[in-house]
Amino acid sequence: MSPIVELPPELKLEIICHLDSIADLTSVSHTCRSFHDMTKEEYWNTVEKTVFRNETATLPPEWNSLSDLRYFKAGKTYRELLGINPFLIDIDLKQDLDGLVDLRKTVRWFTRRFFQQQLKDKPGEAAPSYTEIARVDGAFCVLWLWMECFYEPTKRLDVMRGLIGWALGEGYSEYQMTHGTHLGTLLACYFFLMSQLEHLGRLLALRKSRDDLEQLSGLCPCLDQYFSIGIPNMLLISEGLDGVKALLEHSLHDQLVGAAPYFDHLVETADDIYSPIFDWENTASYFITEINNFWSPSLSSPELSSRPLWNLPPHMRIYRHYAPPWQQPKGFQHMATFWDDERLSRWGWRPSFDIDFIPPPPTSHESLESVVLDRNHCTGCLPSWGCEFQKRPLS
Repeated sequence: MSPIVELPPELKLEIICHLDSIADLTSVSHTCRSFHDMTKEEYWNTVEKTVFRNETATLPPEWNSLSDLRYFKAGKTYRELLGINPFLIDIDLKQDLDGLVDLRKTVRWFTRRFFQQQLKDKPGEAAPSYTEIARVDGAFCVLWLWMECFYEPTKRLDVMRGLIGWALGEGYSEYQMTHGTHLGTLLACYFFLMSQLEHLGRLLALRKSRDDLEQLSGLCPCLDQYFSIGIPNMLLISEGLDGVKALLEHSLHDQLVGAAPYFDHLVETADDIYSPIFDWENTASYFITEINNFWSPSLSSPELSSRPLWNLPPHMRIYRHYAPPWQQPKGFQHMATFWDDERLSRWGWRPSFDIDFIPPPPTSHESLESVVLDRNHCTGCLPSWGCEFQKRPLS
């Protein structure tokens, strides 16, 4: 049998193009002069792309899509992005394993902090399993993809959804089905991000005069929600997870300096029709709306009803098959979907003992936005701000 170095070049190429690691490809190129000389050929770039695709083929589609979208946006100003329709452009996206690694490191930073918060009152609890970590990693990646897709605030959600479809390509259906049944995990990760940023708006408000706050109150219905939801959302959309990570790694003083432009954004752009305006309604509800849109009756799979997601006695555990997770009977903890069944069972949680298959009237479905936002009546608005939420009767 001939040594591999004596094989014709086309057979060597066939062999190395089946490698599934860029690191292995680099090692092979260093084994002998025969393989090293191949790196100087014009076709080597194609070989690297092929091996890169092999290495990333097992990743969920949102990871590669996030990497591709960030490359698409890199180096473009806001005004330049306004004039680009990404659906009509055939882009030869750069294959960048280092970029993917950086994305995963950033996501894992948030995942680690997320589980630290979840387990802070359970000192003896076992560390998160691989599957639990993977669920939370995936949710943060999806949220980050949504942040990057909201690149043109003046067109908003219709363009954003199309951009997600463009970024994911053939993986879009799989993406929707996967995360349509894990809405609770997306919601839990989103609320975690809010908890990391919600202090900034209120602290910045303490530095403002009464006149400044009353001027701002004329541009949004509720300053309390603007501080706790609007400013964090603007930070996420504008900075992405990597920018928010960099912000949180700094001192509180530097965090406030970084968040200050977003506090004044509504006032400074009120009369500028060309500015990337963050409209209050869409900015406040953006992530909640997208999570809501991933649920439909076709996604109400038995997966959730068969899981131990109830922490109340058996007479409360009737799963409504055609209702969204947030409209289930009291005791159904849909935001616990990132935990393994074994852990939930150990905590005493149980699956439903019956399932209601009778479809409710379509008008009975409250959106997640109405559940989270409209019922979240503010606690910090002064009477002089004319808060619309304080004017509404409590439901």
